[in-house]
Amino acid sequence: MLAETAVGRIEPDAVQHYLESMRWVDRIGYHSWRMLYHLVDPLKEGVALASEVYEGPDREDEDDDD
Repeated sequence: MLAETAVGRIEPDAVQHYLESMRWVDRIGYHSWRMLYHLVDPLKEGVALASEVYEGPDREDEDDDD
């Protein structure tokens, strides 16, 4: 998509809107996962809410108000 914008096939504003939408969906997924993680009893056996996607070393916590 960025390559097509560079050669002028797609308007930069349209790509920016698309990328912001992707970031929004990612944030919603991340915060939904965090909500479930904190709502489920972490001491309960068999709970598998761990995810390398959201607990990986490259992921920065977007809000530190826990």
